[in-house]
Amino acid sequence: MNEKIEKVSNYENFDDRIVDILKLRPNGTEHYLEIALEEFLKDGNEEAFRKALRHIEKAKSTPS
Repeated sequence: MNEKIEKVSNYENFDDRIVDILKLRPNGTEHYLEIALEEFLKDGNEEAFRKALRHIEKAKSTPS
């Protein structure tokens, strides 16, 4: 298990990367939300679901 993990440059954190992906692929937003909801219904992790909603809101409200 000697895999190298490539550093994602230009991003301070994972959340910023997710927001950029959602900006680049706005059609994927619906799928992302569906998955977030499915996961919430499985595990009840409300904070993770709220974070997904924040990702979507930020992607839609900030210019590309």
